[in-house]
Amino acid sequence: MGNRRKQEEDVINTQCGYDIRDKAESEQKTFIYTKGCVPQFEKWLQENLTVVAGIFIGIALLQCVYIFGICLAQNLLSDIEAVRESCLFT
Repeated sequence: MGNRRKQEEDVINTQCGYDIRDKAESEQKTFIYTKGCVPQFEKWLQENLTVVAGIFIGIALLQCVYIFGICLAQNLLSDIEAVRESCLFT
């Protein structure tokens, strides 16, 4: 029984808010987050809007280049097929 109690004392309790009331109120705010995730994300998004917009515009441009490349490849393949057919039948 004594050995088990010793093991429990060695394990650190990491539960949310454990032993937080022993600290000063100003120090508690560094451990307990009173703002929600969504408002904090919105604040971060407003602060970094230019970076986020730049990333989205860059991805959109890459997608446009990709689609344009596929169209060119399809056009090239159809031209190659047309040349092959004209060479076979002449």
